[in-house]
Amino acid sequence: MKRTLTQLVSLCNARVMHVVTSAVVALSAAAAVPQQAYAQASSATMAPVNDLPNPYRTVEGWAKLPEGRTWGSTSAVDIDTD
Repeated sequence: MKRTLTQLVSLCNARVMHVVTSAVVALSAAAAVPQQAYAQASSATMAPVNDLPNPYRTVEGWAKLPEGRTWGSTSAVDIDTD
């Protein structure tokens, strides 16, 4: 069965519209479902581990500039490629 270019374009457009419509319906359905946060199943029976001593130490005054220098400011940060 031979098809004209117009028929092929029309068929492709119909398939694309079907895929787009299906995607929109799926996303709408997913957005309509109320989301709920779940805790870990073992959190009720698990002992807390945040009562351990702090393994780090505080170092006061580590960031001192030479005499006559002052801290500047940063107006922007840009990530460079590696």
